[in-house]
Amino acid sequence: MNANKNLTKSVLILIIGIIILGFTSLLAFGLSNQTSATGRSGAVLIGKEAPVFIAPLIDSSENNTFVSLNDYDGDILVLNFWASWCPPCRDETPGFQRLFEKYQDEGVTFLGINIQDGSSPVDAINYINEFSVTYPNIYDYDGNITVDYGVTGIPVTFFVFDNQILGRWVGSISEGRLDNIIQEILTNYNDVEFGENLEAFRSLN
Repeated sequence: MNANKNLTKSVLILIIGIIILGFTSLLAFGLSNQTSATGRSGAVLIGKEAPVFIAPLIDSSENNTFVSLNDYDGDILVLNFWASWCPPCRDETPGFQRLFEKYQDEGVTFLGINIQDGSSPVDAINYINEFSVTYPNIYDYDGNITVDYGVTGIPVTFFVFDNQILGRWVGSISEGRLDNIIQEILTNYNDVEFGENLEAFRSLN
């Protein structure tokens, strides 16, 4: 009888131990992944081939024009994720427009990707008109581009050349810093200092 009780007690202790070990492992795994939203996802794309996409151009007309990443082969592409409700996006957009005008004849182009602005691009169109933006912007209507680029918050800007992601800037970027990065890419794109501005970053979570 005592032998059976001891065996039952040992099995119970073993089961409890396994449960505690499993819970501890899950907790440790969760804590190890609690890096900031800017420290994971899109960061792993740097140095790799840029995910290809095709999406509708944001346009107040009825033309239904589509834009693809492949349209920018051979150009240095400044790829900016934004939304009309994002205050840091509003801070950086005028500088993006001025630098687009400055570099458009030097093989540098800009493409905005609007995300999470509802079921239609109406708010995005109003935003573009408000800031007199003339560089193209596309609408990530199904969220696939956002997922493919590991975007967990906005604004985020990727720098692409020859279909390769050279780097990214997380959060709003000043016109001067963006200008410097473009100049560095034009001079030596293998030695460019990117960075982040976490105070001007809005998580999507």
